[in-house]
Amino acid sequence: MKKVSWIISLTIVLLVVACKDAKEKDSTLETETVTEVEIVQLQKPILLSPNEFQKQIGNTSEIQLIDVRTPEEYSEGRLTGAKNININSEDFAKQIEALDKEKPVYLYCRSGGRSGRAAKLLVDMGFTQIYDLDGGITAWMEKELPTEE
Repeated sequence: MKKVSWIISLTIVLLVVACKDAKEKDSTLETETVTEVEIVQLQKPILLSPNEFQKQIGNTSEIQLIDVRTPEEYSEGRLTGAKNININSEDFAKQIEALDKEKPVYLYCRSGGRSGRAAKLLVDMGFTQIYDLDGGITAWMEKELPTEE
Protein backbone atom coordinates (compact mmCIF):
# COMPACT_ATOMS: atom_id res chain seq x y z
CA MET A 1 0.00 0.00 0.00
CA LYS A 2 2.84 2.40 0.86
CA LYS A 3 4.48 1.54 -2.44
CA VAL A 4 1.33 2.46 -4.39
CA SER A 5 0.97 5.78 -2.51
CA TRP A 6 4.62 6.57 -3.15
CA ILE A 7 4.26 5.85 -6.91
CA ILE A 8 1.14 8.05 -7.13
CA SER A 9 2.87 10.89 -5.27
CA LEU A 10 5.94 10.65 -7.50
CA THR A 11 3.74 10.69 -10.62
CA ILE A 12 1.92 13.83 -9.45
CA VAL A 13 5.20 15.63 -8.70
CA LEU A 14 6.61 14.71 -12.13
CA LEU A 15 3.45 15.91 -13.89
CA VAL A 16 3.50 19.26 -12.08
CA VAL A 17 7.17 19.84 -12.91
CA ALA A 18 6.73 18.75 -16.54
CA CYS A 19 3.69 20.99 -17.06
CA LYS A 20 5.47 23.98 -15.53
CA ASP A 21 8.47 23.55 -17.88
CA ALA A 22 6.21 23.09 -20.92
CA LYS A 23 4.25 26.22 -20.05
CA GLU A 24 7.43 28.32 -19.81
CA LYS A 25 8.74 26.98 -23.14
CA ASP A 26 5.44 27.64 -24.95
CA SER A 27 5.01 31.24 -23.78
CA THR A 28 6.44 32.57 -27.06
CA LEU A 29 3.95 30.51 -29.07
CA GLU A 30 1.01 32.13 -27.29
CA THR A 31 1.37 35.39 -29.26
CA GLU A 32 1.46 33.58 -32.59
CA THR A 33 -1.69 31.62 -31.77
CA VAL A 34 -3.63 34.79 -30.91
CA THR A 35 -2.54 36.36 -34.19
CA GLU A 36 -3.78 33.34 -36.16
CA VAL A 37 -7.16 33.46 -34.41
CA GLU A 38 -7.53 37.18 -35.21
CA ILE A 39 -6.84 36.54 -38.91
CA VAL A 40 -9.44 33.78 -39.06
CA GLN A 41 -12.01 36.07 -37.44
CA LEU A 42 -11.34 38.76 -40.06
CA GLN A 43 -12.12 36.29 -42.83
CA LYS A 44 -15.59 35.46 -41.54
CA PRO A 45 -18.33 36.04 -44.16
CA ILE A 46 -20.74 38.90 -43.43
CA LEU A 47 -24.46 38.15 -43.60
CA LEU A 48 -26.45 41.09 -45.01
CA SER A 49 -30.20 41.76 -45.09
CA PRO A 50 -31.70 42.24 -48.58
CA ASN A 51 -31.83 46.04 -48.15
CA GLU A 52 -28.24 46.23 -46.88
CA PHE A 53 -27.10 43.86 -49.65
CA GLN A 54 -28.74 46.11 -52.28
CA LYS A 55 -27.12 49.18 -50.76
CA GLN A 56 -23.67 47.52 -50.71
CA ILE A 57 -23.77 46.26 -54.31
CA GLY A 58 -25.00 49.66 -55.45
CA ASN A 59 -22.25 51.56 -53.65
CA THR A 60 -19.29 49.27 -54.30
CA SER A 61 -17.36 49.50 -57.55
CA GLU A 62 -15.86 46.39 -59.11
CA ILE A 63 -18.01 43.96 -57.15
CA GLN A 64 -18.12 40.26 -57.87
CA LEU A 65 -21.79 39.27 -57.58
CA ILE A 66 -22.17 35.49 -57.67
CA ASP A 67 -25.39 33.46 -57.91
CA VAL A 68 -24.52 29.94 -56.70
CA ARG A 69 -27.83 28.36 -57.79
CA THR A 70 -28.29 25.97 -60.70
CA PRO A 71 -28.35 27.36 -64.26
CA GLU A 72 -32.09 26.57 -64.40
CA GLU A 73 -32.79 28.65 -61.29
CA TYR A 74 -30.52 31.42 -62.59
CA SER A 75 -32.45 31.62 -65.89
CA GLU A 76 -35.74 32.10 -64.01
CA GLY A 77 -34.55 35.37 -62.48
CA ARG A 78 -31.45 36.83 -60.86
CA LEU A 79 -29.97 39.98 -59.39
CA THR A 80 -28.84 42.43 -62.05
CA GLY A 81 -25.23 41.79 -63.06
CA ALA A 82 -24.91 38.45 -61.26
CA LYS A 83 -22.64 35.73 -62.62
CA ASN A 84 -23.81 32.12 -62.25
CA ILE A 85 -21.33 29.73 -60.63
CA ASN A 86 -23.28 26.63 -59.57
CA ILE A 87 -21.99 25.40 -56.20
CA ASN A 88 -22.97 21.85 -57.16
CA SER A 89 -20.91 21.82 -60.36
CA GLU A 90 -17.70 19.79 -60.47
CA ASP A 91 -15.63 22.82 -61.46
CA PHE A 92 -17.02 25.20 -58.81
CA ALA A 93 -13.62 25.67 -57.12
CA LYS A 94 -11.90 26.25 -60.47
CA GLN A 95 -14.42 28.94 -61.43
CA ILE A 96 -14.10 30.60 -58.01
CA GLU A 97 -10.29 30.61 -58.32
CA ALA A 98 -10.70 32.83 -61.40
CA LEU A 99 -12.19 35.58 -59.21
CA ASP A 100 -10.06 38.38 -57.76
CA LYS A 101 -9.35 37.63 -54.09
CA GLU A 102 -8.63 41.32 -53.44
CA LYS A 103 -12.14 42.46 -54.42
CA PRO A 104 -15.36 41.90 -52.44
CA VAL A 105 -17.48 38.89 -53.34
CA TYR A 106 -21.26 39.01 -52.89
CA LEU A 107 -23.02 35.63 -52.82
CA TYR A 108 -26.62 34.51 -52.93
CA CYS A 109 -28.77 31.46 -53.66
CA ARG A 110 -32.48 30.68 -53.24
CA SER A 111 -32.75 30.82 -49.44
CA GLY A 112 -29.22 31.15 -48.02
CA GLY A 113 -28.06 27.56 -47.47
CA ARG A 114 -25.93 27.10 -50.58
CA SER A 115 -24.47 30.60 -50.45
CA GLY A 116 -23.54 29.97 -46.81
CA ARG A 117 -21.66 26.83 -47.88
CA ALA A 118 -20.03 28.74 -50.72
CA ALA A 119 -18.96 31.53 -48.34
CA LYS A 120 -17.16 29.00 -46.12
CA LEU A 121 -15.40 27.56 -49.17
CA LEU A 122 -14.28 31.04 -50.24
CA VAL A 123 -12.81 31.66 -46.78
CA ASP A 124 -10.87 28.40 -47.10
CA MET A 125 -9.64 29.52 -50.52
CA GLY A 126 -8.24 32.79 -49.15
CA PHE A 127 -10.96 35.33 -49.95
CA THR A 128 -11.29 37.98 -47.25
CA GLN A 129 -14.23 40.19 -48.29
CA ILE A 130 -17.25 37.89 -48.49
CA TYR A 131 -20.86 39.04 -48.19
CA ASP A 132 -23.83 36.66 -48.12
CA LEU A 133 -27.47 37.61 -48.80
CA ASP A 134 -29.51 36.59 -45.75
CA GLY A 135 -32.53 34.59 -46.92
CA GLY A 136 -31.29 34.46 -50.52
CA ILE A 137 -33.19 35.69 -53.55
CA THR A 138 -36.44 34.61 -51.88
CA ALA A 139 -35.99 37.27 -49.17
CA TRP A 140 -34.85 39.74 -51.86
CA MET A 141 -38.06 39.22 -53.86
CA GLU A 142 -40.24 39.43 -50.73
CA LYS A 143 -38.86 42.96 -50.31
CA GLU A 144 -39.82 43.60 -53.97
CA LEU A 145 -36.26 44.51 -54.89
CA PRO A 146 -35.29 44.48 -58.61
CA THR A 147 -34.32 41.35 -60.54
CA GLU A 148 -33.69 40.52 -64.19
CA GLU A 149 -34.49 37.51 -66.35
